[in-house]
Amino acid sequence: MVALCLAAAPAFSSAGAKDAMRGGAETRTGSLPNAPQPQTLGTIHGTVTNPSGATVGGIRVALTGGNLEAPQTEITGRNGKFVFGDLAAGIYSVSASGPGFEPVSATQVQLG
Repeated sequence: MVALCLAAAPAFSSAGAKDAMRGGAETRTGSLPNAPQPQTLGTIHGTVTNPSGATVGGIRVALTGGNLEAPQTEITGRNGKFVFGDLAAGIYSVSASGPGFEPVSATQVQLG
């Protein structure tokens, strides 16, 4: 079996911020005293590669932890990339597996 390499990075921003995908942060507050505050959400994104650095598509990536009730899964595209969005602050684990590859995981991914 060939090993996979997993790079996962958190990005945290306020919902609706223009720079959400760049990992920037912006806080918006209502002008009325009782106006609801924006919910702050983030993303965990990354790339799956083989040991030589080539991206690997078709790999199942699972996200657990945080306040998730059930694991979320994504399949990497041909570019090996994955994105999990609309996540609350917390500590997550990301794992990747696919036919012919040894599973790999990143634990203690801190978001927020």
